[in-house]
Amino acid sequence: MKEHPIPFRPEMVTAILENRKTMTRRPIRFKPYADEKFGAYPHECPYGRPGDRLWVREAWTNENCEEPIYRADGHKIDWSGKKIKWKPSRFMPRWASRITLEILNLGVERLQEITEEDARAEGIIWTQIETSPGSGIFKPYAIEEFKHLWNSIYSKKGMGWEGNPWVWCISFRRIT
Repeated sequence: MKEHPIPFRPEMVTAILENRKTMTRRPIRFKPYADEKFGAYPHECPYGRPGDRLWVREAWTNENCEEPIYRADGHKIDWSGKKIKWKPSRFMPRWASRITLEILNLGVERLQEITEEDARAEGIIWTQIETSPGSGIFKPYAIEEFKHLWNSIYSKKGMGWEGNPWVWCISFRRIT
């Protein structure tokens, strides 16, 4: 078993802590071969393999305090009344991480192949929308919400929803 760091935004940390998030998708930095969808990966996933652990990196600070304070908890000022200066998640050391995840399953797919069920497992707070006003027919909306979340993180990096990039699909359970 190995441990690997993995960054999450504050709203996704909250979803993990509330047990709403049990899956994450991360862009693949290479073009997969056609048979990778069927489980033959010539490349190693940088986040590990089933059984490995992920320690969560999140925005945090330990300025003016002994224990880390986490942005996902909603703090805006420290004990002295000063606005908190957050450190980006990429600078979080292992000792400051409060969340450890165990990888349960790992897969590869095109981003737009996500299902409603998987979008909900991504921690999306979702609703149902009426297909046409007054119809009384509703459809799930989790994929649309996931699309907006994905674009807010990756579209500026050239890996937006419309490009339909290949992604690692990692399902996990929270250990701590």
